[in-house]
Amino acid sequence: MVTATRTGTGTIDLGPEPATATDLSLSLTCLSVGTFNFPNGSNMSCSAADLSTTPPSDGPASEVVPLGPGVDSVTITTGANASWTLRAIYVNRVTTSWGVNAKGETYGVMNQQGTPNLIAADQGQTSGYIKASDVNCASGPIPTSPAQALEWQKEHQNQSVSIPLYPSDGTTVIGTFILGSTGPNIRIVPLSSLGLNC
Repeated sequence: MVTATRTGTGTIDLGPEPATATDLSLSLTCLSVGTFNFPNGSNMSCSAADLSTTPPSDGPASEVVPLGPGVDSVTITTGANASWTLRAIYVNRVTTSWGVNAKGETYGVMNQQGTPNLIAADQGQTSGYIKASDVNCASGPIPTSPAQALEWQKEHQNQSVSIPLYPSDGTTVIGTFILGSTGPNIRIVPLSSLGLNC
């Protein structure tokens, strides 16, 4: 495991790759306002509001990145003044079967098998599952034209959606999960307020 703190874009040397490693697990904590880009194209953003709590309310962000031949470093790209801490560890990822609850719903993580009914999710210190159907619904109706897609995007810009967070039973609500970013200019609305029948 390697832990490093940097300001601005930085490349972290990971040392030699173990023979059994299949992926790289990355956990990034922002130490300042900024947007931090992972090697797989995903990113996390931290605002001043996120940094007002310890740990930051929008982190740490975790990603698992497949290893390529000869990969022994990882680069996080960000602005020149943005500070961050990264924990990186080689892992051997093995796909396991999803669990099945009493209602026959599958639960676990998205993998080569597809998407389970209940997707593992963390919101702050609370771990649980979100319904795949809620995630799909929050994305809005399937547009029938480019104009409709643009209208939906315009109506819902600067808006994130909160959906229920469950244990594996898919029934008991233990919290909420925010789909999208948080920050002072972001409105967070419940899924039910979107008026969608899904």
